Amino acid sequence: MQYLLHTFGCQMNKSRSEHLAFLLQKAGYREAPPGERADLLLFNTCAVRDHAVHKAISVINGYIAGYRGGDLPVVVVFGCLAELIREELVRRVPAVRVVAGTRNIDDIPRLIRESEGRRAPVLSFNAAATDPFREPGYRRKPGLSTFLPVTYGCDNFCSYCVVPYTTGRQTSKSLNLIRQ
Repeated sequence: MQYLLHTFGCQMNKSRSEHLAFLLQKAGYREAPPGERADLLLFNTCAVRDHAVHKAISVINGYIAGYRGGDLPVVVVFGCLAELIREELVRRVPAVRVVAGTRNIDDIPRLIRESEGRRAPVLSFNAAATDPFREPGYRRKPGLSTFLPVTYGCDNFCSYCVVPYTTGRQTSKSLNLIRQ
């Protein structure tokens, strides 16, 4: 199966997408070449502001509309938007098959398999603190720079920002992990 992975938002989301691409490749999926239809559409979403929410939903529904007349791909929405609006997302993107929270990225290949043959979408949100820094690998693009997450979440609770609510309290990568 071929996949297309679209990332909205911050550098942390770009890093998470690189991690998911690694997991998908490990599970036997391959990235769809430009211009080819994918069997699997994945959207790593942002919800830092209301405009980002509306833009993401519009783009996701636009991708899906491009598949009318053919077999609809498996649609996966994960990240901050998915964490923030959960069940509302299923209503606003009716074709979605998997909705996963910010701490469930490692589960997405399994959730895709679980969604096969089901009528209702698979929703997965784990509020328990997991170690976001134990990712087994990344599928990086060649270049001179890369994203290395050293903190995850936020403790500031600014009135305009959803990060503490979608990714949790701030945790930092240990120096021992950075040195590896």
